[in-house]
Amino acid sequence: MKRSTWLVAGGLTVGIVATGIAGIRLATADSGLPAVRQAVLNQRAAEQAAAQASVRASKPSKAQGLADAAAAQAAAPAPVAPAAGIVATNEGPFPRILFLVNNAWQGPVTASGATRWYLVYAGGAEATDGTTGNVPTGGLRIYSQANAIPDGTADYLAVFNAPAGTGPLTVTSFTGPVLTLSAANGSTLTFDLGTRSFS
Repeated sequence: MKRSTWLVAGGLTVGIVATGIAGIRLATADSGLPAVRQAVLNQRAAEQAAAQASVRASKPSKAQGLADAAAAQAAAPAPVAPAAGIVATNEGPFPRILFLVNNAWQGPVTASGATRWYLVYAGGAEATDGTTGNVPTGGLRIYSQANAIPDGTADYLAVFNAPAGTGPLTVTSFTGPVLTLSAANGSTLTFDLGTRSFS
């Protein structure tokens, strides 16, 4: 009886294993992979294809990209020209070792028949003649550019030193291109940007 039980059990086991192997062979006959693994690979391939199609569909053409950039540029606000007047600043487009800025003035100036936008920095530079030690010499450091909107192309004109002994200057008011300046020694000066001279 034990022998027949083993034979029956053995026959069932062999039958089940044979059936399973046959099923696996049928499932893998097309691709050589088990059916479950093949299904996973097919799903991944479908997802990748869908993602690539979505990227292609959402990517604008070169012409559309150029049109969008032009529209964005047209919609951007135009730069606003600054108003002529006194500017509270202690910095200029130069190192502080060259010139110490108290404040500045900006505005249009007509000279030699052409109107340009001037940037005038008032303050002083340390004396280099050795006679006054480190006492700054009062003066104006002047730049000009074609128009009021800063574009990084300001031309350096010159430093105009105030009369000796005045000390650093500060712009206090203006009438057109004539600046009124207060000096560290308490005196008041004017500077005409048209003639580029102190009085």
